[in-house]
Amino acid sequence: MNMPKRVLHRIQLLLCGLWAPVILTGVLTADDRPTTAPGATTRPNATQIAEARAFLARAIAPPAKLTDATTKRIKELIGKLGNPVWKVREAASSELLKSGPEILGLLNEVAGHKDIEVSDRVGVAIKAIQSRVEDVGTELNPAINVLASISDKKLIDMLMQLLDHASLSGRYTAEYALRRLTGKSFGFNTRDEPADRARAAAKWRKWWKDSRAKFSYDHARIKARSMVLLISNNSSRTVTAMTLQGKAAWSKKMRTTLYCATGTSTGSIIVGYSSTPKNVEEYNLQGKSVWAPTGVPNGTGGVFDISRLANGNTLITYTHRGHVTEVNAKGKVVWQKTGLNSPISAQRLENGNTLIAEHSGARVIEVDRKGKIVWQKTGLKSPCDAVMLVNGNVLIGEYAGKRVLEVDRTGKILWQRACPASVSGVCRLPDGTTAITNQVEGAIVLGRNGKKIRQLLAHNGSWGKIRLVPAAILTHK
Repeated sequence: MNMPKRVLHRIQLLLCGLWAPVILTGVLTADDRPTTAPGATTRPNATQIAEARAFLARAIAPPAKLTDATTKRIKELIGKLGNPVWKVREAASSELLKSGPEILGLLNEVAGHKDIEVSDRVGVAIKAIQSRVEDVGTELNPAINVLASISDKKLIDMLMQLLDHASLSGRYTAEYALRRLTGKSFGFNTRDEPADRARAAAKWRKWWKDSRAKFSYDHARIKARSMVLLISNNSSRTVTAMTLQGKAAWSKKMRTTLYCATGTSTGSIIVGYSSTPKNVEEYNLQGKSVWAPTGVPNGTGGVFDISRLANGNTLITYTHRGHVTEVNAKGKVVWQKTGLNSPISAQRLENGNTLIAEHSGARVIEVDRKGKIVWQKTGLKSPCDAVMLVNGNVLIGEYAGKRVLEVDRTGKILWQRACPASVSGVCRLPDGTTAITNQVEGAIVLGRNGKKIRQLLAHNGSWGKIRLVPAAILTHK
């Protein structure tokens, strides 16, 4: 799905200059993705609103049907991919690349063709078309933002229909927007089987049928979900809070060497330290220690990653003891994955699984609630951090490999960037850029082409993790 450049340009101008956008993409788990309230002082104009509605209408329209004429034309183009004349092959490829997802079936029929030229060109076309389909969430967000800014109830109607979108990113964007804009959740999981998704979508639609007349947008609640960066530095023993634009809000020196830190919706911060006692400690807005888990089996040694889950529990990565553990508020273990080879990061996914980077194991794995490996990327060079993105791809930072890379579910590398030193933390920001920490460049933001576009913090020793956390931590004393 392609947004006309004219339309995209207008919406981008709106987002940059007219109002604070509702951000609906990122790399966080389901209940920690960033959202900033539409606190507009200037409303989008009638043209921008009409274009946003039209774009969403196209997104929810049934996929185009493959006509006999189109089928004939696509087969002719495929036949020309092996033509001895280069210009003919190029022209055929160019036309295929501009086609819609309805032709994927025809292309897949000739994938792996015995003619290497045909096989390669078909593969490029399949990848390009699939990429457009899977990236639909990124294109949908500007239109969603425009309509959310004017509290348009028809937006909710459209999002309900998008729950049935063919692509994972389209479904996720719709369900995520629904949760953030309505404050409701009905157990919809974009990665569930179609029957399970249908049951959850039915619950959404029943609620909307009963609530539409009295529903109103709560922009104050939405604004409370805005996000900022929290960066840890183990050499200087500091934790620094920064806005997404790179402005430092505060920096604190902690009691001993630390490896990671996260923030909560109440504004507290939780720090993972290098050793016991109290290798995990939570501090309230006044900086007072208010919680430390107790009774964790084999809980000694450094904690390299930590996160507060939506259910109030805390996910802790005990690197030196080889396990990732979920504890409740009383410190009781409610889930644990043991026998890991130096786990160094852990992310609880929307579907209840856990993504784990094994530093010495040279791999990133996804395990289900029973601890069974359901996905893995092997052959990595001392991975230090891994986060799953909204489209199901995984962003990975390598310590020994000195690079950051993005891989798909087949393990194929889609994007990578070499770094001058060991990477310690990675994070995908809402605008599609990537924040990383390494021991030469410090904390920086990379553009989609891999070039540094923003310096967050200059090099200052060894870095820990960089995380998106609720903006409530900005009020920390």
